[in-house]
Amino acid sequence: LLVAADCTAYAYANFHQDFIKGHITLVGCPKLDDVDYAIKLTEIIKNNDIRSVTVVRMEVPCCGGIENAVKTALKNSGKFIPWNVVTIATDGYHAMVLGYIDNSVNNEALNAILEQLAVAKLIKNILSKKDSLERLFTEE
Repeated sequence: LLVAADCTAYAYANFHQDFIKGHITLVGCPKLDDVDYAIKLTEIIKNNDIRSVTVVRMEVPCCGGIENAVKTALKNSGKFIPWNVVTIATDGYHAMVLGYIDNSVNNEALNAILEQLAVAKLIKNILSKKDSLERLFTEE
């Protein structure tokens, strides 16, 4: 499941290719929409077979609402689902890619494996963006 702030698709040129392709996508703006996303997302997560959740947000403070709604929904769903957050900088580059694992499960071995998978996915994602990263650090 991809949960994205609506402005991310405008700020990041390869949004469809890098995020939407092959994913069920929900788009919204916590600043402009008068709705509690956490309630709706909780029901979506509870009632569907979601394997993972990716949140794509901008680095601006108002996008924190969409990330918090997903965190709340994951907790309230009662399911253990790997998730991550991708933060897009205002210049259109990935500012930060963070992987999260829900630590509410007390099985240390399972958490260790899932953390390794999240790190592997993060590394794969970073390597796939190598050209963009090189441009970011070589442009003046």
